[in-house]
Amino acid sequence: MMIGTQKIFNYNDLFLSTVRIETIYPDGSRGVGTGSILIDRRGESPYIFIVTNRHVVEGGTSGVITLQRKIGTEFDIGNPVIVEIERYESLWEYHPDDDIDVAILNLEDVYPEIKKI
Repeated sequence: MMIGTQKIFNYNDLFLSTVRIETIYPDGSRGVGTGSILIDRRGESPYIFIVTNRHVVEGGTSGVITLQRKIGTEFDIGNPVIVEIERYESLWEYHPDDDIDVAILNLEDVYPEIKKI
């Protein structure tokens, strides 16, 4: 996995918005979709994850997630965090009902440098 040149030191550095998801398939073709960053703060430590549609990521062998950084409350335009992911499909969790088109990715599984505060 390669992380872009800009490091995120805690999730508060992210602009919690739509993220770009690029999926690379075994034949080399690519698909692009979007997802949303969500934070579950119910436990002792927040759980940071991305939610998207299953059809956006299913069958991919690798992928690229583009996250937006922020300065204060504004986008840090032109300075995204790009996370390249291997073992792509195995990191996504799908809804157990195949008719429900939902996939979830624990952001810390692909970007362990992110810190919870």
